[in-house]
Amino acid sequence: MDLSSPTTPASLYSSSDYKSKPWGMAAADELTKLYWSNGSTLCFATYNQLHSGSPSVSTLSITTVVGTTSAAVSMVGLAYDPVHHELLGSSNGPTKALYVINTSTGVSTLKYTFSAGIDFGGIDCSTDGSIYGVADVYSTTAAKGLYVISSGTPGSSLIPYPPTEYDIDGMAVGGGKAYLVTDGPSKLQPSIYIYDIANNVYLESIPSPFLFPAAFAGAAYAPALASDIKSLTGTITLSDTAFGSDVRRYISYSVKQGSAVLWTGRIAVAAQTSAYWIPIKSSATGAAVIHWDGESFLTEQQSVTLTGSNVTGGSVTLRNGDCDGSGEVDAADIDETLAVFGFLWPGTVAQDCDASSEVDAADIDVIVANFGQQDE
Repeated sequence: MDLSSPTTPASLYSSSDYKSKPWGMAAADELTKLYWSNGSTLCFATYNQLHSGSPSVSTLSITTVVGTTSAAVSMVGLAYDPVHHELLGSSNGPTKALYVINTSTGVSTLKYTFSAGIDFGGIDCSTDGSIYGVADVYSTTAAKGLYVISSGTPGSSLIPYPPTEYDIDGMAVGGGKAYLVTDGPSKLQPSIYIYDIANNVYLESIPSPFLFPAAFAGAAYAPALASDIKSLTGTITLSDTAFGSDVRRYISYSVKQGSAVLWTGRIAVAAQTSAYWIPIKSSATGAAVIHWDGESFLTEQQSVTLTGSNVTGGSVTLRNGDCDGSGEVDAADIDETLAVFGFLWPGTVAQDCDASSEVDAADIDVIVANFGQQDE
């Protein structure tokens, strides 16, 4: 639902199968990617794919290890933590707990178990990494409401639901507010509630557009999906790389006009050359610069011209070898690489310059080949 026109919601994606029936939902705005769960299936698509009207929806099975056995686990709530760059999931049984979900494999690691007989049907994170949850209660010792659950032990942080409200299963946090989304038909649950976190007060509610009851509800705060967002697209090349299986590099960007920052975020790169999609408000026009940086790569600046419509930014190549992030490829980068020489990583580490998943002689070669180069 676009909050600028809540009574006339527009569909980004629809399907007759489980893929369009979210139990939980999370937006990784920095990655321009939307995640949603249906039982133990994790679905996801990029914002660019969603805006196309016919997205290619990817899926993973969500599992966790019980003893020595891998088992499916259903997630009724999802949240993206922008501080630790993690996808979180809440499960309502048999263990009521919060998990960290690996977005490459679907394997979930227990973060902490909830107490007081509560399961959280909706969760989300604020920009400082605080985790909020809306509680369904299976115990007379606890109360339904909005909780701060970062500690894993709900207590004095309870904010009761509005009077007469009895069941809220979806939640999104953003702009200093928590949006509490019901899953019932509007005749029985007519409102989506807005809670002002800083001032500890409920604001005017939004009319619910839902005509029929559902088992769950999902919500996410995704400003980069708004209707006034246009696409800035192009390709990015990470030089001197030979990506191994499941290896990712996370490259940060900021789009600026002079000192004014128009948008910041990150992209996940899994190949030497990849397409990028950056959201830009249609009100931004004129000359701008994309500043790129991340991992073992030197910063680069890419000039673009914004038109208020979708625009192609062209291609950019990032030079490699600055694994200590000093802004220069030098002897310190060799020292850092030698200190972890031979180590294997399934994910990401700056000293693995060539993204092969192993720190070896090839990474030293990358540093030597770029020795003396500096940030742009």
